[in-house]
This record gives sequence, structure tokens and C-alpha cells, in this order.
Amino acid sequence: MLMKSLYPLAIAVACLSCSSFVASSEGSVFVGFETSEGFTPNSRSNTAGWSFSNDNRIRVSNGTTEPAHTGQYSIYTLGGSTITAQNTSLASASEHLNTFTVSIASPTTSWANNANTSWVYIFLWDETLQANRAVQFLTRYGTTSSSNYIIGYSRDSGLNDDKVATYYSNTAQSNLVLTDWNTFSTVFDFENQTYTLMLNDEVYAANIALPDTWDVSGIVGTWLISPGNANTTTFYDSLSITQSIPEPSTLALVGLAGMMAAVVKTRRRSGR
Repeated sequence: MLMKSLYPLAIAVACLSCSSFVASSEGSVFVGFETSEGFTPNSRSNTAGWSFSNDNRIRVSNGTTEPAHTGQYSIYTLGGSTITAQNTSLASASEHLNTFTVSIASPTTSWANNANTSWVYIFLWDETLQANRAVQFLTRYGTTSSSNYIIGYSRDSGLNDDKVATYYSNTAQSNLVLTDWNTFSTVFDFENQTYTLMLNDEVYAANIALPDTWDVSGIVGTWLISPGNANTTTFYDSLSITQSIPEPSTLALVGLAGMMAAVVKTRRRSGR
């Protein structure tokens, strides 16, 4: 009876792998917006295959007075009307990369009711549609200067999709320090058509459903968009698209779960 009672525990331990990931370097994409990658400091023209809005409120940073998460440069965006830095061909759909990560800082941020401080589109390849789908996430101020910040995440309704679901979650200002660098990761489970959002290496929202009509199989690119408040400057850096795998400690737990299940199976056979 003891071993039978351990069997559900084995399954539960195995499921811990769903929320603990490390990135595999094979087939991965990393963009630091550095000169060594073909980017031009303080410019938005002919920059490493990216397309920038024709507006002086968006560009590669100057590398001196402006912050960078890694290296020397980042993407500078000043709020107001929507402007973008975009590349929807960063990765091949055939690689089936499932994890998107980007770091965001808004050092000049100040409270403004319902104005977003960052806004990111993540493009996924749909095998049936033979075109891109998109999900998006953004950070927003709370309703007062002291209230929790808001993270919004949704699937897009304007890119070949007639459905939209938007979710908003509050997070304490101490957990999302907008004036400093924050790292967001979105991990997709294409087999189960869900995704998990992580903030600064902690799971923020798990198993968010993608539409049943989608047949997405890999991340292919992104849009990095200006903040909503005209007086806000947001920087993007350290963007990566990778294939995430369970970390070694998680694999060990899965192995333990497998051994426990095997013992249960052996005991059941010997009892017959």
C-alpha cells in the first residue's frame, strides 16, 4: 500500500519539469544590438536586417549616456505615437525554437494613468495558415502612482486571427522596478498549445491557452514597440530566441520519479 501511495507522488514530481527551464545553445538566436552584430550606434537605418520606424524617437542607443543590459548598446524608444523596431525573420520556423527572452528598462519612467511602458510582439509560425500569428505582452502603470503595476499578455486579433483574449495581472512595484532592467521570458509548449510567462526568472503566469485554431510550431521574430506615455523612454536589450529544456536538477527529479514508478510496477508484478 505504501508503494501504491507513492505512485501519484512520482507523477507530481515529474510534472515539476513544466516550470523549470534552461536554454539550449543549439539553433538559438541572440541579439545584443552591438556593432559586432552589424548594428549602427545612434542610427535606425540599414541596421542588421531590422526595420525601424522612420522616426527619430527610435534607434540604436548611443552607447555612452544610455543604458545597456549587456554589452554597450540597446534599442532606444521614446513614447507617444506607436513606433517599432522589428524583425520577423530572426529564426527559422523549422528549428521549432520555443523560448523568447528580452530585457526592458525605463529609466525615465514616471507614473501616468493607463500608459504602457513597454510593448512586445512575439511572432509564431502557423503551419496550416503558412503565415505568422502573434502574441504580445506589455507593462503598464497602475491606476495610481503607488498601486501595483500591470503586466498584460494576449494573443493578437489583428494578424489573421478573429479571436482575442487579453489578460492582466498585478505585480508589486518591488517585483517590477521599471527604472531598472527587467527580464521577461515567454516559454511556449507547442504540443499543448500553451505558453508560460516568466518575470526575472520567476514564473508569472503559466499554461496560458493559445487559440484552438492555431497550428503554431516555432518562434520566428518580434516587434519592439514604443511606450504609450510621450514622456517615457524605454530601452530593449538582450533579446534571445532559444529552445528551452528542463534544467539538470529537474531532470534528476524526473529520473527519481521514473525509478519510483518502476519500483511500483515491479512490486505490483511480484504481488500477482
